[in-house]
Amino acid sequence: MKYFISFLFLLLLVSCKPKHVEIKLSAFETSECKKEYNFDLQGTAKSTVLNSGNYQVSVFGVANCCSDFEPVFEIKNDTLHLGFKEGGNICSCFCCYDFIYEVEGIEDISNYTIHYTNPIIEIVETEVIPEID
Repeated sequence: MKYFISFLFLLLLVSCKPKHVEIKLSAFETSECKKEYNFDLQGTAKSTVLNSGNYQVSVFGVANCCSDFEPVFEIKNDTLHLGFKEGGNICSCFCCYDFIYEVEGIEDISNYTIHYTNPIIEIVETEVIPEID
């Protein structure tokens, strides 16, 4: 009987242990280039709950129009740090994009602050370069 009670106690301890859910980035994509510039919206984010229970966070930003993008995703305490690294070709034009991050493992995104890690780009002058025939 003593072993049975010990077994039940151990079983109770194991079953009551809180589950550790890993918060991770499960997908990243960018929208098509948006030629209209609305710099006031840079860094603004909106989140959507997906059917899978994951959250989709969309951050509006400006980047080089020829770049390839790699996500930056980090969690510190109650802050999601979202951003991107640019790679590939660089050219003389900029576009506005929605950088879309799908995050899994968060029960309620309202418990988190979203921090956009990329600097806000301010385009002072836009030069139109004529095409060469």
